[in-house]
Formats: sequence, structure tokens, C-alpha cells
Amino acid sequence: MDAPADRLLTALGTHRSPHGVRLLLPGPNSSADPGGPLERCATGLAADTDPPSPEAWPRPDRLHQVKVEAASIALILQWTKPWLCEGLDPHRVREDTVLTARGAP
Repeated sequence: MDAPADRLLTALGTHRSPHGVRLLLPGPNSSADPGGPLERCATGLAADTDPPSPEAWPRPDRLHQVKVEAASIALILQWTKPWLCEGLDPHRVREDTVLTARGAP
């Protein structure tokens, strides 16, 4: 299980900054597409938290990994509040995200 992760980290080695603090990946900078990555995140979050969606998250009481993912999502939403969180539909996506994280049916 560690071998694939080790290969990925090794492959990134050639893209590290001189002191290894940053990864300087090839390709266009994400700032070249303002709103693009955030729009994709918002669309994905809406599908993840919509119970009838075929891509909806499992409930935390059925799959414990969802608790870890929900914590990561909560941090991301906090860190991106002015750009992502505040742009989400408050009556659908925000409420569904909270209900999904809590394990509501």
C-alpha cells in the first residue's frame, strides 16, 4: 500500500522548490482560471450532499471514513469562506452539507 504513495512522492521530487517548501508543477497556474476550480468544488459539493444524487456521500453512521472527509470539507469551507462557502446556495447546499456531516437521513 505504501509503494504507490512512495512512487507519487518520488515523482514530485523533480518539481520541488529549491528548499523543498513548494511544489512547482508544470502547466497553467490555477489563478489563470479564476472561479474555475472553486466552481468545480461547489458543483461537486452540491452533488456530494444531495441525497438522491448517484454521487452522494455515504452517511457517517454507515461509513466512518466520511467523518474524516467531512472534517476536511469543513476546514476547506472555512478557509475559502469568502470565495466558496458564501457562494453556495444557503438553503440547499449549505444545509445539506451540515446534515450530511451530522449523519442525518
